[in-house]
Amino acid sequence: VFPHGPAFAVLADANAPWPTAPGKDAGMRFRGYQLDSLKRPTLLYAFREIAVEDFLTNAEADGKVSLYRTMKFSGPPLDGFHFRLAVGRLTPAGENAWRLDNALTLHVVAGGKPFIRGEGARQELLVPVRIENSKAQLEIEYAW
Repeated sequence: VFPHGPAFAVLADANAPWPTAPGKDAGMRFRGYQLDSLKRPTLLYAFREIAVEDFLTNAEADGKVSLYRTMKFSGPPLDGFHFRLAVGRLTPAGENAWRLDNALTLHVVAGGKPFIRGEGARQELLVPVRIENSKAQLEIEYAW
């Protein structure tokens, strides 16, 4: 389950509270989807003036099933722009990888340097998104 509430926010600093406004009130707009040659959808949406392409594909290696998510961002730089990847109890599982509630491993493969804030069962895994030359990309693996 993805975290409830907005996936993106502009934070004044790393300790600023995550906003609770949903959907359009949070600056989100759905812009449809595109299908690739295998009929897999890329979701298209925007956060404020940032266009987002969000593509999920499945992967299997060494008998482990996972989802691989590629998020492409385009638009002007936005100071304090963050993606909230997870909320729950997080334990380290390698470089840029965490185990969420002992059920799912999240690995930020490429993009911003993730960090954890909070404690106990309400920790948040945030990833800063730094847009340079009008582009940024995050790559995340979700493994069971």
